[in-house]
Amino acid sequence: MRAAVLGANDGIVSVAGIVIGVAGATSARGPIFAAVLIALGLTGALSARLGGSNVRRAVLRLVIGGALGLAFTYGVGHLFGAALG
Repeated sequence: MRAAVLGANDGIVSVAGIVIGVAGATSARGPIFAAVLIALGLTGALSARLGGSNVRRAVLRLVIGGALGLAFTYGVGHLFGAALG
């Protein structure tokens, strides 16, 4: 359980770092969204490869789950007036 929590934390920090870096370069949503999806895909592929799991399944799970999470977070922020742009 400890390894799963620490691994998830590493993934969150890595993707957040990419978001901050891309958001510092542009305020357009498209490149930020694309960078996050690419980062999630690469993270899933690397994790699956190192863990000996099915790479395709891990990448799909992370990219689809991440996209849904981003959409939900954006929707909640927009609903409460906290969305940017």
